[in-house]
Amino acid sequence: MKKLLLILGISAIITTGCQSYEERVKEYTEKELSEKYGEEFEMTSMKKDYGKGSTLIVGLMAIFGDSHLLEFKSKDDDFTFTGSIESKLKNFEDDYIRDKHNYLSKNDQEYKEWVTDLEGEGIEHIEVVEETYLEDQLDSDDPVMTYRVLMEGEVFNADKIISILSSMREKMVTTPTKAVLQLTDGQNKQLIGPYGSGEDDVFADEVNTYFKFNEDVKRLDDDKDLYDLVGSISYNVLPMLMRTKAEYVDFLKGSSVNPYYYVLIESDLPSGALPIIHYLQDHGYGKYPISSTEVSNLEEEPPCTVGDVKAREDFDRCFPHERE
Repeated sequence: MKKLLLILGISAIITTGCQSYEERVKEYTEKELSEKYGEEFEMTSMKKDYGKGSTLIVGLMAIFGDSHLLEFKSKDDDFTFTGSIESKLKNFEDDYIRDKHNYLSKNDQEYKEWVTDLEGEGIEHIEVVEETYLEDQLDSDDPVMTYRVLMEGEVFNADKIISILSSMREKMVTTPTKAVLQLTDGQNKQLIGPYGSGEDDVFADEVNTYFKFNEDVKRLDDDKDLYDLVGSISYNVLPMLMRTKAEYVDFLKGSSVNPYYYVLIESDLPSGALPIIHYLQDHGYGKYPISSTEVSNLEEEPPCTVGDVKAREDFDRCFPHERE
């Protein structure tokens, strides 16, 4: 029996040794892709990656480079995509997510309709990629799909848009995935955060809050009645809607970097602004926190909202730094 096992072991080693490198790559990558995406694939080509650039760079890559470019075909349809791998079967990466999105955008009627629906919601451009570094950041064993979205306009229905993106994701991949929305608005402000799985759905609310704030800022700036009220009481500072940490909002790193929105009333005598505060309450700004000084970070959260300031006696509590 021991002799038989020894013979079988030697035979397996010899058989493995007879496999060409391309055959080993084919076997390895097809297995990896099948487990990752839940369907069968065939590697159709492999060629050495000579890089791009000058003749010198291409020559050096030809001598010292150990990376190969791969092409695959899905056995379920005519969909093809690319990938790459280094020698000794290291650092295998695939472009399945990116190429599948492009394929469905051209060939699947339902998927095309979803893309059209996104355009109707102000989405100017959408790109879908897999970013493997986010798997570590999100502590995910599943692929992380990033939707890079460029939008135009000032209104953004996050609930509807994220619902459409979730439908697109389910059609693209049948195995479990996580998703990230990377949103660039018309002011080149970026938001990035997870959505579509359990508690991460709160990101839709955060995005809606972001755009609601932008809408309120414009409404406040254009409010002629507010300007008239300020002028009538000789109060020379208009209330402003403010946002901390606004240039790049990364929800992936936790709530400590989420944007913070508040009303700023700058004055040496904040109680003189009471009629203005009442005006803000009557016009839909009551839920915003209020401060008489700029809030530089989230640890300085004001103690009161606009709606909390009803009378003169509220000022000592709501503006503790002010002394009249």
